[in-house]
Amino acid sequence: MNIVCANIILLLIFALAYKCRVLNKKGFCIAASLILFLTLALRDAPNVGIDMGRYMLHYEAAGQMSLKDAFFYDGGASGLYYLFNAVAYKLGLSFQLYTALLCGVCVAVYGYVVYKASVDPLLSVAFFMGFGNYLFLFSGMRQSLSMTFALLCIYNRNKKKWKWCAIWLVAAVLTHTTAIVVVPYLFLVELPLTTGPILLYFMVMGLAIVFRVQLGRIITMVTYRDYVGAYAAKGAIGGTMAVITFLFMWYIYINWDSLEKRAPAETTYAWAYGIAVILQICASYSYAFTRVNLYYMQALSIALPVAFEGRKLKGKLGKYYWLLTNVLYLLVLAGCLYMFAVTGEAEQGGLQDYLFFWESR
Repeated sequence: MNIVCANIILLLIFALAYKCRVLNKKGFCIAASLILFLTLALRDAPNVGIDMGRYMLHYEAAGQMSLKDAFFYDGGASGLYYLFNAVAYKLGLSFQLYTALLCGVCVAVYGYVVYKASVDPLLSVAFFMGFGNYLFLFSGMRQSLSMTFALLCIYNRNKKKWKWCAIWLVAAVLTHTTAIVVVPYLFLVELPLTTGPILLYFMVMGLAIVFRVQLGRIITMVTYRDYVGAYAAKGAIGGTMAVITFLFMWYIYINWDSLEKRAPAETTYAWAYGIAVILQICASYSYAFTRVNLYYMQALSIALPVAFEGRKLKGKLGKYYWLLTNVLYLLVLAGCLYMFAVTGEAEQGGLQDYLFFWESR
């Protein structure tokens, strides 16, 4: 049994315990987080994950500098991340232990937000695994930490805790400059999703599809110039964009009454869907946008279950709502886990040659 299958089987075991009420919501979130964390922490850190060898070299280089020099190691663009590197190195932490600690923070924060904000933690975790955030933790340490801070920024924004929202936003940008992509959401969330804004949005979406390459280049130059010309795509619109567009439209359809009334639980993440679709359209210019879109994918994993609440589906789908709800729910759940299985085993997933740290080459 490989590590991908082990993750899926363990998750489904805890999911069954949760659905049978052997585990409560808090217990499931802790159990699911432990599965993800232990898989990340027990790997051979320098060798499992595409970029981990390079991260180890940067860890050692930053660790031998003063804290000030470490902060400006990458010109200050990722100063907070390299500052953490330097502090951990000077405290005597091995790269293996430092990686486990960083991944532990990322998984713990995600598990906490799921527990606090998601109406169905199983679907949230499955989406997190299937749409790239979990696998990205195996190689993109710097951006993953930035995404963790960004998630806390979005969570506190939705709770209207402005001071903490600002603090986590600054931390995210100082860790990886691509975190600036969450800023539009912080303002758009105040715009009601009524008929006018929705029609305007789909007009913008149409223009984005037509001018996706030009738009992609402009956004890249504004957010992260190093990605200009990198990760070149073929110009086609991929499957991920089609899936999240469908989920966005389904979300609007199911929650339309609540959106018109500006019910907080439904409106807070609705615009995250919209921005994610635009960013994924730009992936036609560069695959880097798929990576940048992970900032919003983790937020969507919190929002997704809201579109599958039985009381809303009953009003929209009539007497067959129970059957349709469960069939669609199982299809989405199975689809997420299938995507995780496929991408985890693929070369870019980085898990096809998984090793525990005691099996180090």
